[in-house]
Order: sequence, then structure tokens, then C-alpha cells
Amino acid sequence: MRVKRGVLEQEAGSWLKVAELLLRSRQGTRLAKQAIYCAGYAIEFLLKALICRYQGVEELPSDYETHDLHRLAKAAGVLEEMLKDPAVKRLWHNLTGIWSPDLRYTGQRFSKRDAEEFLEQVQVVFQWLKKRKKP
Repeated sequence: MRVKRGVLEQEAGSWLKVAELLLRSRQGTRLAKQAIYCAGYAIEFLLKALICRYQGVEELPSDYETHDLHRLAKAAGVLEEMLKDPAVKRLWHNLTGIWSPDLRYTGQRFSKRDAEEFLEQVQVVFQWLKKRKKP
């Protein structure tokens, strides 16, 4: 299924909002892992939108229907720059060390504080990526 860049950009923001809502809910402590899961998808979708911009296409090429954040960042033309910025590099390594789509299948538990810290890191990386929208 081919996904348009605009949809990817919109969904990236939606995934981030869902993560925030989960943490703010009364059940935020019980939903910490789900909040982390959603926040990771926000980064994935934004990277896929950046790939479209970087390659000058409206639809995500099927080669990039993956959840590999490193591969996506490289294809979007931002990985090298990200790794040169010490603060962003640290956040990126923390983010990619915790998140994967397989997280939903693990029994791994996270505290609400873990999820809040992860979401803060994702928000910084998300904003950093948004500033790198290459034509």
C-alpha cells in the first residue's frame, strides 16, 4: 500500500498526541508501554515523510516499508547530521535502544516516569527532525 507524504506527516503528529493522551489519562501508569509504543511510531512516520521530501516523491517508496529507524533516518538524509550533534545523538540512541514495533509483544514493563522521559526525548528528536525537512 502506497502512503502519501501528507498522510505520513499528519499521522506522525497523531501518534505523538496519542502517546501524550495515554500518559495523561487516569491509567497512565498502566499504559506506559503503550505510550512509548505510540511515541516511537511518531518518529517512524515522520522519518517516512522526510524520505518522501528528500527523494522528491509524494508517496513512500515500497523499499521503505520498514520499522528500522536507523535505515529510515539514513534514507531521509538525516542520520549523519543527527549523529554529529552530541545531544541529539544521545537521545537517538536512547530512543532506538528502547523502541521497536516488537515492544508490543514483550512483557517488558515501564513506569509512568520511564514513559514520560521517553516521550520528552521523542519530542526533542521529533522537533529536530521537523526542522530538517529537505526539499
